[in-house]
Amino acid sequence: MGDRLRDGDVESMKMEMCINADHDGVVRLLSVQAGEMVERGLVVAVVESENAGE
Repeated sequence: MGDRLRDGDVESMKMEMCINADHDGVVRLLSVQAGEMVERGLVVAVVESENAGE
């Protein structure tokens, strides 16, 4: 947690789905472990906008 994201960031591997960041922010919560299988619709991370509170 605490990783910083930038608009347009992408991470991808063969059997993984790409997730594009749509705003800058900081990861505040991860609900899954790396490599864990997830179901469609599951919230896997909570990202706090760097502009939150402005």
